[in-house]
Amino acid sequence: MQAWVALWRASREARGLDRLRAWLKRPDWRPGGLRIEAPEVTRAAQHKHDAAIPPGLVVYVAANLVLAIAGTTYLLFTEFTLPLPLQIALAALLLLTLLGWGGLMERRRWAPAVELGRLALTACVAAAWLRDLHAAAAVLSAGIAVALGLWFLRARAAGPRQVTSIAEKA
Repeated sequence: MQAWVALWRASREARGLDRLRAWLKRPDWRPGGLRIEAPEVTRAAQHKHDAAIPPGLVVYVAANLVLAIAGTTYLLFTEFTLPLPLQIALAALLLLTLLGWGGLMERRRWAPAVELGRLALTACVAAAWLRDLHAAAAVLSAGIAVALGLWFLRARAAGPRQVTSIAEKA
């Protein structure tokens, strides 16, 4: 964001064609040959992103990773035999899974709702798809989704693990 603000200020202070050149030239170019000195980058000024993630949540995501890999493998092997709507539903669920995991690992506020919605949607899709094959399989898939939802809520309720930063270790 700072780079955009600097470009805006440089173009605002410039005159004539230099307003356009501020956006098109090198990052260190300034109208009239003026240069802006960047602050020196030091090791002490660097901060590494290290989100505190509850250990139960890490195990939950790892277990779901196994299921996602199985789902992806199934989707790839049945590419030519599955009906297109089912392929789209499975692919969308896999993409939603990745979105939810990213949000969970970054501790986004919207991520728990996405994860619980994904589990509910997975249970509905599996139950609708498997009801023609066998009713017990549909009930089992819905039960697995409910169990994963309860596991997720329990893992999320656990406090974040203690994380020491790089600066504290040094």
